[in-house]
Amino acid sequence: MPSQSIVLRTGTRTVASCLDSVRWLDGVGFLITGWLADSGGGDLELSITTPSGERTPFEIGPVRYSRPDAAEYFAAMDWGEVDPTDLGFRCFVGVESLSGSRGTRLEIALESGQSESIPLEPDFDETIPIEEEVRSLAQSLVPVRWDVAERLSQLGPAIEGLWAHRRRPELEIEVRQYGTRHPRPQVSAVIPVYGRYDYMRHQLALMANDPDAVQTEWIYVLDDPRLADAIFERCQHWYAVFGVPFSVVYSGRNLGYAAANNLGIGQARGRYLLLLNSDVFPAHPGWISGLQRALSSRPQAGAVAPVLLYADSSIQHAGMSFVNHEPWGRLWINHHPMKGLPVSVLPEKGFRVQALTGACILVDRLDYHRCGGLDEGYIVGDYEDSDLSLRLHRHGLQCFVEPSIRLFHLERGSHEAETPLWRQGVTLFNCWRQTQSWGRVIEDLIAEPEWRAHG
Repeated sequence: MPSQSIVLRTGTRTVASCLDSVRWLDGVGFLITGWLADSGGGDLELSITTPSGERTPFEIGPVRYSRPDAAEYFAAMDWGEVDPTDLGFRCFVGVESLSGSRGTRLEIALESGQSESIPLEPDFDETIPIEEEVRSLAQSLVPVRWDVAERLSQLGPAIEGLWAHRRRPELEIEVRQYGTRHPRPQVSAVIPVYGRYDYMRHQLALMANDPDAVQTEWIYVLDDPRLADAIFERCQHWYAVFGVPFSVVYSGRNLGYAAANNLGIGQARGRYLLLLNSDVFPAHPGWISGLQRALSSRPQAGAVAPVLLYADSSIQHAGMSFVNHEPWGRLWINHHPMKGLPVSVLPEKGFRVQALTGACILVDRLDYHRCGGLDEGYIVGDYEDSDLSLRLHRHGLQCFVEPSIRLFHLERGSHEAETPLWRQGVTLFNCWRQTQSWGRVIEDLIAEPEWRAHG
């Protein structure tokens, strides 16, 4: 029997539990993985007891999995036969008031009053990196047999706590400049590069004949170490061919969408920040100065975006709205109202929207920093843009789409062709996190009378 275990026997009933791993997330709670087998029926109470005697009852929750090894062990000890299907569990127990983890115990009590406890020794299994554990937890969110909202209420805080507590080594930032930097750029374009590097060449080629390009500071953030050799081999050649000065910022790590943008913004000198995906390509020249005019001409504007098109010139993005999604437990999801429609449905003049996509968005650098920028608490690259839109809204600023400016967007061209389960789970988590953070603000926002239907 492993050392981190409990056995309770009374009459014909035997309850056994073993903890495989325990993580203490300081000021948040415990993430516990293990198994629990019960040969009989009846009530069972689980709780965490602090050194001061405070008890926090909890339930294992919906995240269960098969543990044939535990069933075999249980039977080998002559405790009876148990179904291995749901013996394994992973649960999060919030203990916010606990100042430390030492001396805390997990207790199991039967309805007869008999109880046993074991110390919770946090982080005794350090073989699993936090990023890998986050992926595993996110995959557990994908609906199979249980309610999505119930899973999120159980594992959402655990994922959020793990992500916040991941180790962040001191970054060694490398900046390589190709061509002469503009001495006083009005606009700094920040473009994370992940998955594919050939998009850089296509963007630079399209910028070569655009007068706006030479007035813009181009900052590529290499967020994929796998591409480093290939990119650095080609950058000098791309500058020589296209004549567009640009820099590449590299940390040697994959930071994720928000952190990569924030890293690039740390190098930016322009008054305006252009957040741009590497798979977005202009349909016409002069689009940067057009966005700049659209933003500066509206004192109430915090951000402005163009219309993004599919390859067939139908609308991919013309602003986002928030929709309460019933299948996901009424989480607030991001909806693209005009997606797939022809451009003929667009209004002639710029119009206000509830949120903008981060694929292409122009914002004043002072406003960006005033509202806190992109939140790195979201994972991979979902909902950071709507979160930024809501931050601007909280500061009394609005989001606009300029329909006269159009770009093509390949939409997730740098990501996997098939979305893995953990990636689907991350989308669920990010949606839950947005709802937890901004639910009331979204309700107030969509209740404003000025919204007009445009799709």
